[in-house]
Amino acid sequence: MKILNFLYYSLYTLSKSIKREKAIDHIIACNFLSMMVSTNIFMIATTIKFFKIEFSNAGLFFFNVFFFSIFIINYLLFKKYFIKKKNNIWIIKIHEQKYLNHPILMKTIATAYIVSSILGFYLIAIYIANGTFG
Repeated sequence: MKILNFLYYSLYTLSKSIKREKAIDHIIACNFLSMMVSTNIFMIATTIKFFKIEFSNAGLFFFNVFFFSIFIINYLLFKKYFIKKKNNIWIIKIHEQKYLNHPILMKTIATAYIVSSILGFYLIAIYIANGTFG
């Protein structure tokens, strides 16, 4: 859970750097973290599916339902954990004490996480589309 808290804070710091009229940075960070973790789970599941296991058409349907349900479950769990339980307040407070003098580092970590996730997803998609999997 510590790594999710840290990634949440780094995404929050990146989101906070954009000026807005309303303070919704904590919600944006929560939604974006949910989406990125779901993408990471999807990449792992897709890699396992195409490199280890052959599914029938029914298995492929259940795989798609599984991914969609993972996305919804992640969204709801993250929303409950970070926003409804107000854990975002103490996470931000603790990490701001630790990393107060390192806002550029936090933005760099968030950007690296986003870019590496998207790049990994893209490379797996290209690899699978070219038919070079098993």
